[in-house]
Amino acid sequence: MSLIKKAIRENVKVKVLLMSPSGGGKTYSALRLAKGMGGKTLMIDTEARRGLYYANEFDYDYVELKEVKRNDPDYDAYKKLLPRIDEPYAPENYIALIKYAVDNNYDNLIIDSTTHEWSSKGGILDAKNKMPGTNDYTKWAKLTPRHDDFIYEVLHSPINVIATVRGKDAYVMEENEKGKQAPKKVGLGAVQRDGMEYEYTVTFLLDQETHVATVMKDNTHLFEGRYNVLTEQDGEDLIKWANSGEITSKNIINYTTEEETEIDNKDDLQSIISQIDTIAKSKAKTNRKGVADAITKHHDNANYNSITNVEVAKNVLSELESL
Repeated sequence: MSLIKKAIRENVKVKVLLMSPSGGGKTYSALRLAKGMGGKTLMIDTEARRGLYYANEFDYDYVELKEVKRNDPDYDAYKKLLPRIDEPYAPENYIALIKYAVDNNYDNLIIDSTTHEWSSKGGILDAKNKMPGTNDYTKWAKLTPRHDDFIYEVLHSPINVIATVRGKDAYVMEENEKGKQAPKKVGLGAVQRDGMEYEYTVTFLLDQETHVATVMKDNTHLFEGRYNVLTEQDGEDLIKWANSGEITSKNIINYTTEEETEIDNKDDLQSIISQIDTIAKSKAKTNRKGVADAITKHHDNANYNSITNVEVAKNVLSELESL
């Protein structure tokens, strides 16, 4: 089978980044986009429970990522869910929650915010500061893969992700409505690793005062030249764009028709998926990323229970067995 083939626009999951100084409307804009996208939404909140401010306006599930003390009534539940409970904003904890959202069939995930993974307790910079020695090269050699794993999960998870990031607050002098010079807070880049804002499908910069969105990067071409507050309609438009491709499975070597798989192979399919389930759960304990990569090499998402093609299931099973 040739690796070179005609390019086909596939359906995708959208990854949106909202960036602004504090008070720029990131959380509310994220919820409006998620509502427009439709389906079930989970919010990861690192902003001292501010993610609950709008619970009376939107329908979403919620989990707070925070520093958890041993006397916290939810300590045991957090310890079961988070691999680094003593490092609240470690990238591994974000990854665990992303995987939880995928495993529990959420359609949309709001991460509010990603800044803590970089600059708060247990985050990358905090971990660097606590490492012994003065050789930054050696430190980054250990820290960069951890951060890259977080970015990988955000970008490759088979759900829509709306992430927020704080802008680096700075003030400029601008003329106000009275004709006088007054300070205005602006965001100069993200409080995250340089270049992160260019990893997403769409990245918006929100004005701190008006909450008007200016697009910084737009693979969809939906927002070029537009300057407006983000609404539910924008979420709907993003999903229409995401679903405008063809539904395909990746790297399928042998193709079968619906008639061949729908009835005759139904029992075979369930048997193979059962084998996949056993192997995936076993190997995910030590190599979860490898398991996800093995599945998505042949299927369009990491949820192997959604496989409907026997040949795809066989390919996934073979891939897992070779891990």
